[in-house]
This record gives sequence, structure tokens and C-alpha cells, in this order.
Amino acid sequence: MPKQPTTKQPTLQEVVDEARAAIAQARAALEKVGLYSLTDEERLHTNGRLRNKEDGAMLSVLDAVDAAPGMFESIASRDHGSDETKVETGPAREAIERWQIIAPLVDDLASLSRDVGDDALAAASLAKDVTVPAYAILRANAKLNDKLRKAGKVALDFYGGFGLKRAKEKKRAANKAKKASKTPA
Repeated sequence: MPKQPTTKQPTLQEVVDEARAAIAQARAALEKVGLYSLTDEERLHTNGRLRNKEDGAMLSVLDAVDAAPGMFESIASRDHGSDETKVETGPAREAIERWQIIAPLVDDLASLSRDVGDDALAAASLAKDVTVPAYAILRANAKLNDKLRKAGKVALDFYGGFGLKRAKEKKRAANKAKKASKTPA
């Protein structure tokens, strides 16, 4: 029987590098049309989150505005148009069309982000199944074993720093409470 040619499977690093290059290409492509960028505060409070099929309802509202524009003159200054005296639905229709074009990409990227994030969480969890109990053993024995303490120095500094920070915060809060109790009302 002839020997089957072996095909080299790409490594995880090679696949991730390829994916990151594709993301860079996607970002460069999208920069050609310009993307809006919101601050964290704007993102938190935006009214731009649409429900399923809300774009259709919004287009229906704009159809009504076009059918009887005189009834909607009071919002002419808010329509993002060029005429402050006349209501214009064009800018809102263009914004809805933009949303309709970009929303599927948003869904694809959210799905990809979720899947990649799940993989990262699962990998970290698998590692912590060993490192958390191993750190407990390291911490308990490091004072008695120089070789162990040197090998685990980064971990001891990293995780021990959280404990020191909590202790300092607890002491600061206790001092603040003590000072507050001494202050006459």
C-alpha cells in the first residue's frame, strides 16, 4: 500500500497569526468608509441599540413623515438634514441603511468574539486546575525552600501583591473609620 503524504497541520500560533492578519485587513477595509467611534460613556447611554425588526418600524415612521411632512416640521432641526425649516428623512434613511449593512458583520464579529473568548476562558480554566492548588503548595513551602521560592518568585510577587493590596486597603479603611469615630458630630 502506498504511503499517504502527510500534511502538516498548522499550529495554534500560526492560525491565530492568520486570523489577526485577517482582522487587520478587515479593519483597513472598514476604515475606507469610516466607522463611528463612541466614548465609553456614549456607548453606555446610546439609543442606537435596535431590537429585532426595529429598522422596519423606523422606516415605516419615516414613510409616515414623508406622507405628511407638515405635521413633523417641529423636528426639522433634529433630522440631521440641511434645511432647518423642513423635515428631511434622507439622513435617517441613510443611517438605517448603514445599520442594515453593518449589523450582520457586528453579529458575525460578536459570535467570533464569543467563541474565541470561550476558548481563552476554557484554556485558562484548564491551567488554573493545576496552578491554583500548586500555588497554595508553593506559598506554604516557599519560606522553607530557597530553590522553590526563586522558581516561584513571579507568582509569589503577583498573587502576594493582591493580598498586600487588600491588607493595605483594609488598614486604610479601619484608620478612616477610627478617625471618623473620633471626630465630634
